[in-house]
This record gives sequence, structure tokens and C-alpha cells, in this order.
Amino acid sequence: MPFAVFRKHQRKLLAIFAILAMFGFVLSDSLPALVGGRGGQGRGGANDPVVAKLNWKSLHASDLEPMRLQRQRANFFLAAVFQGDRNTPQQFFGGTTTRDLVDALILEHEAQSLGMPATTELANQWLRQRTGGMASPRLFEEIYRGSNLSQQVTDEQLLLEIANQIRIQDVRNLPFTAETTPLDVYAAYRDQSEKVSAYAAPVRVEEFVSKAPAPSEAEIGALYESAKNRYPDPNRPDPGFKIAQKVKYEMVTADVPALADTIRPKLTTQELRDTYEARKVEFPANPGELPLSLFAGAPDLTPHDAFPDVKERVAFVLSEEKAREEINGKFDDLKNNVMRPFEDKYFEAVGSEGKAASRSDTLKPGDLIKSAAAKAGLTYEATPLVPATDPDKFGPIAKSRVGTVASFDSSSPSFLELAYAPKTTLYDPLELSGDGGRRFLAWKVEDVSPRVPSLQEIREDVIRAWKLAKARPLAEAEAKALAAAAEKAGGGAKLKDVVGKRAIIQTEPRPKMMFAPMMDMRSFGRPRPAEIPEIPQAGDAIRTALFSLEPKTSAVAADDSQSVYYALTLKEREPVDFDGLYSMGTNAFMLQEVSQEALLHRVEDWKQTLRLKAGLPADWTPPVSDRRGQDVAESDG
Repeated sequence: MPFAVFRKHQRKLLAIFAILAMFGFVLSDSLPALVGGRGGQGRGGANDPVVAKLNWKSLHASDLEPMRLQRQRANFFLAAVFQGDRNTPQQFFGGTTTRDLVDALILEHEAQSLGMPATTELANQWLRQRTGGMASPRLFEEIYRGSNLSQQVTDEQLLLEIANQIRIQDVRNLPFTAETTPLDVYAAYRDQSEKVSAYAAPVRVEEFVSKAPAPSEAEIGALYESAKNRYPDPNRPDPGFKIAQKVKYEMVTADVPALADTIRPKLTTQELRDTYEARKVEFPANPGELPLSLFAGAPDLTPHDAFPDVKERVAFVLSEEKAREEINGKFDDLKNNVMRPFEDKYFEAVGSEGKAASRSDTLKPGDLIKSAAAKAGLTYEATPLVPATDPDKFGPIAKSRVGTVASFDSSSPSFLELAYAPKTTLYDPLELSGDGGRRFLAWKVEDVSPRVPSLQEIREDVIRAWKLAKARPLAEAEAKALAAAAEKAGGGAKLKDVVGKRAIIQTEPRPKMMFAPMMDMRSFGRPRPAEIPEIPQAGDAIRTALFSLEPKTSAVAADDSQSVYYALTLKEREPVDFDGLYSMGTNAFMLQEVSQEALLHRVEDWKQTLRLKAGLPADWTPPVSDRRGQDVAESDG
């Protein structure tokens, strides 16, 4: 009977099945994130936390997903239009970190309040202007139909998404001018050219903790309440007692170049020649003294054989291909025959809600991966429980990206983007590639949610944090006394005579700012503060004090964590003069750099103004437990 019904309505049912399959394909990436991933708890649960509270809405992690997908599609389309043009960044409309997306939603809200429309006409007009007429309907259709964009949105929806990103960019760039003066140009030149070295005597706060008084019960309780919802940050003096999310990963690793090195000596000459003959276009020979086609019409007249010239290159390429093929086979076998079956058993045991995931009797893999890796001749590794506040503890996998080949394209998710994400469920295999040809097949085996510990649990930590705060003024006073004594004695190396048994640090001569790297013949990157490796955690306070030193003077500054105060005196200054700015056209480059930097600062000030208007602090950052890998660095998007 069921088959008779199917035959009767065969065409309609097949059409419905095709639509459902397409619907599932389109939502395969976005739907898990929207509902919190496999075994997720749904909107508002631990898998969909609030990432920002705006005046008009509390933004959950799932609320960022539509903007992320929209921006990815718009960036992809622009990259396809301008492929090969190095002056057009891959992320033309901005990044997709949590911070970027929240800013984008604030800018979108501002565009709507200003009455700025997002229409297909706006997108078409902008594309024609931006490309000088190159973005014709035919090119649009080729890119749209030639990619999976057509499987995600209609052509009209894509244009509307591009239009929305255009108006977001227009709002961001409203303060499009910034004034610069000749003094600004000279100051930037001096910061990047004048080198300074110093003597530094460290005074550690730890030395004075024993001299700090004991806190009262009221003081202990007040400090706990003020910091219990804040994560600890080793680069800040303020204490934080909240325990961050922690995850543990198991992985098997493989080294493509190392395996290729073992394969290469085993390749026969005939195998290499056969590869060369089949793929000559991939291995062009270096031009010799005579043209390669000299005997093209008479092959019997000592024809030139290019194979010996490229034999080593063929061997290198072929051995790398064989190594990748072998690793792919081992990873596929491990993933499909070991990891996937266990993942299915695990979710059968815990149910679709994943509620039993924290119970002691939950299904565990034990040495499953370790044994399988040994059998396959692969290296097994397991990370510790790594908190979201210290992702560097993951080791080399932290810099890897999803895929079988190393990619520097930010559209390929990084491991750190996925490591703590709700949609990355337990025992879901991830295949990644890192620098130097290293490959990873990993899965998450433990996920501990963030929590606020009780005061009783961390009482000693709270007391210690209170005493550290009271010890800082004592350490600062000691550093100021040393600095004053050194200045009275004449400054400079005299600091050595007044510090007693304390160690003296000598910094190398270096400028305050490093020159902006040249991206191409028409543009520069941004100058960055010079690192002072001799002084750990040397931030703006130390940098300002050190580079402001004059002969026979002294200064005192603390590191970023305010755990060490430094008495500083000048060792040497290598000055620059005004004439140097105008030698070899340096002034022109500096003017371009300073103007660009001033504009970036003005844009950032504007974004901070809009954050305040939206109800966020001007210096808002995402919650640590929700940050993606890129949020660690400042974004210009």
C-alpha cells in the first residue's frame, strides 16, 4: 500500500524530498549555531549566552549568526570580484569576531535610525562605481551561479545583504576626515627613528605582601562581591574570581613534510619520469643557453631532455602528494571507523538534550584514540583542561585552521574559534591544518562550564588579592625612593650604586614605535609599539616613562599587571633632527602614515560613541567565555 501511494504521487514526493534536501544543506552550517549545537540547551541556555546588552535588545550568541553569514557572503562576493587585487582585502566589509558582529549590529541600528536604505539599487550602483563598471550583471551571475551562494540566498537577497554591509560601512566611515599638522608628522618620525636605552631596577610587589595588614571580614566579602563575576587576567591588576570555561581535547597529529622525507628516497626514477611526462606543464625546466625547441623538427638530433633538470622538483612534489594521500587515508579511517561510531553511541546514551554529559556514568572513550593512533602509526596528544582565558596552553593546534591544507584565509574557521563554541559538541571530529605542514584530527573530550565559586572555596585567594592591592603602594614608594636617590646621584648608571643587591636591567636601544610595514607600492600597515623584551609585560606606562627619560632624570612605572614597579634612568638616547625627516622623501611617507592613523583613531572614537549610545561601555569587549580566537587581537573592522 505505501508503495502504491508513492507511485501515485511520485513526482510530487520527489520534488518535496529535493526541497527538504536543499533546505537541510543550506541550514547545515547555520542551524546548529542558531539552536545551540548538538545536544544544545536552546536559546538563553548555557549554549546560547548573552554576549551584549544593548538599549533595545539583549544579544545572544545566536543573534550574531545572521550577521556573520551575511558578512561572509558579502566578503566572499567582493573577493571574487576583485580576485588578484592586493589592495582589496579579503574581509572588505569587516571581520566576523564577536566584537566585529556586535559593532556591526550597532552600526546597522544607527543606519536604520538615520533612514539609510538598503536596496538592490544601492548595491548595483555601488558595485558599478567601485569596479569602474566591471561588475556587470553577467559577472554577478557568473559569481553567483558558480559558487554555493545560489544555494544559500536568492540573487536579490544577496544584493540586499551587500547593500546592508555598504550602509554599515558608510555609517562607520561618517567621520571620514581627520586633521594632521607638521608637528604630528615630526612626532611620528621621532617616535619611529629616535632610539633610547635605559637602566631599570625592578621592585616586586610580592616582596611587600607580608607587610600588608590582614583584611576584615567585611573587606573580604566586599572584594569577593566586586570581583566574583570577573575572569582573572594576568595582564591586569584587578582581581577576578570567576572560573572560565575549560575544555580538553584529544588529537592525533601527522607531519606532512616529515613523512614526505621518508617517501622521497623510495621513489624510483621511472615513477618520477612517468609523473613528469604526464604533468610536464607543472614542471617547466629552467631556460638553458639554447632554446628548448631547437630540435623540435628533428628529434633524432640530440633532443633536449628536461627531466634531469626538474627531477628533484618532481620528487619533492610527488612525495608531498603521497604523504598527504597517506595521511588523508589514515585520518579518514580513524574518523569514520573509530570516532564517528563512538560519537553516535555517546549521543544515544545521553539523549538529544545531552543532559547526562556531566554524569560520572556517561560513556567515555578511554584509550580509544590513543590505541587507534598507535595502530595507525600516528602521534597521539591530549591537552590539559585549558581555560578560555589562557588559550595558548593548547600548543601548536591553537594556530591551526579547519581543512586538510594550511590556509591563511580568515574565512576558514580557526581552532580557537571552535574550541569553546557551543556548537562544537563533545566527540565531534575536527580536521585541521597548521603551520609547517602539520595536520590534526581532534575532538573535544571534556567541557567544563564557567562558574562563580563560593567565597568559602576561594577565601585564601581573596585574602591574597586584597593584600596584593595593599602592597602595591609600598612597592611603588620603594621604587620612587630608588629613582630619587639615583637622580640625586646624577642619574644614568648611578642607579646601580643605590639599588643595593637588586638586579639591574639594561634595555637595548630601540625606538618607541616600529615603522609601519609597507604592504605594497601604494599602502602601509599600521606602526606598532616597540616591544621591550627585557621587561616582561611592559605596557604603555613603562613605554611612556622610558622614552621620556632625559639625562640625569629618573622615572617610575609599573608593568601592565602592576606586579612589578621599575625605577628607570636613561642609559643612552640617539636623537634625530628635523632635517632627517625631509631626506629621501621620508616626509611624504610619514604624512600618509600619520593621516591614515589619525583617520583610524577618529573612526574608533566614532565606534566608541555609538557603543555608548547603544548602552555599552566605550571600551566594551566580549565575555571571555564567548570570545572567538580573533577577539584576542584588536580588530580594525
